[in-house]
Amino acid sequence: MLKNSNNIYNINMQFNGKKDIAKLINNSSEMVCEVVKKYLERKDIIVLDFQEIVDHDDYDDIGSKSNIYDLYVFYEKNGKNFRDNWHKEEWFSLLEKNKYEFLSTKIIN
Repeated sequence: MLKNSNNIYNINMQFNGKKDIAKLINNSSEMVCEVVKKYLERKDIIVLDFQEIVDHDDYDDIGSKSNIYDLYVFYEKNGKNFRDNWHKEEWFSLLEKNKYEFLSTKIIN
């Protein structure tokens, strides 16, 4: 886990082949697994990488009031590379666990 000066935690997972993907998914959170497995089940794409970034929003005297997650899934489809962005927020004042929601797709090549 890397920490940069903006207080963003970055987990970067790179892999080659389905064996490596399976290992990484097994070491990821349940929410990340749920999203990435949807991509792995598709026959029309090749998953290249996935990355989860955790940030914080709003602090009080105890610490941060939330975790803000962005999950990026990188994949190839029809010879083009794409990055899908999924997002969720976890507010410590709420007991419920939010699921990732799809935000956008970007062509990256």
